[in-house]
Amino acid sequence: MEKESFSVRYTAYFVPPTSGSYFFKLSNIHPGQILFGGETLVSGLDLVAGRPYPISIFYSNQGDSNAGFDLTWSLDNSQFY
Repeated sequence: MEKESFSVRYTAYFVPPTSGSYFFKLSNIHPGQILFGGETLVSGLDLVAGRPYPISIFYSNQGDSNAGFDLTWSLDNSQFY
């Protein structure tokens, strides 16, 4: 069976449980990008607890059977969830 390439965009809101500096990590073997409030995420963000922030993830797979990614976040760049 021939493998197909594809791209997807996921859009949601992140509501931080606590105010502070948040870090996000996208773990994947294919190209991916995180947009936070329409801007490419490059480092930590100071967020306010309870406020919804728009987040988008762009992901593409080049015909590999290992499709998938993990989005994790951390408060103050410590333990990632």
